[in-house]
Amino acid sequence: MKTQVVNFCTNEAKDVLLSPSCLKGSCGAFRSTRRFSIQELSTARGNPGFILCSKLDARAEMVEISTDTQFYSLDRCIFGDGSFVDTGTLVDHYLDRNESETPIDEK
Repeated sequence: MKTQVVNFCTNEAKDVLLSPSCLKGSCGAFRSTRRFSIQELSTARGNPGFILCSKLDARAEMVEISTDTQFYSLDRCIFGDGSFVDTGTLVDHYLDRNESETPIDEK
C-alpha cells in the first residue's frame, strides 16, 4: 500500500472528498461542459463513477483518508492538473438531469 500525504476537503460524514482547488471551484474536475446520461454511465460493466472518470480522461482510484481518530475508504477521480474529487460528487455534477425519462405505464 502506497502512503501519500495530501491536503483534502471533506464533509462531516466523510462521504465527499475534494482537493482544495475544487472546493474553490477552480479545478480540472469541473471544467468540462459535457453532460452524461445515466445510460452512458451504466452501459459498461463497472462503477458509473469510474466510467465517468475515464470519459473525462482522468484516473480513478480507491483511497483511505484519515482524520485524527479514524480511517475512511473512498474513491476519487484524479485529473491532469492534480485536482481530485470523489466519484459520487463527480457523477452528481455531470449527470444530465434533463434527459427524457421513460414514462411508467399506469394500470
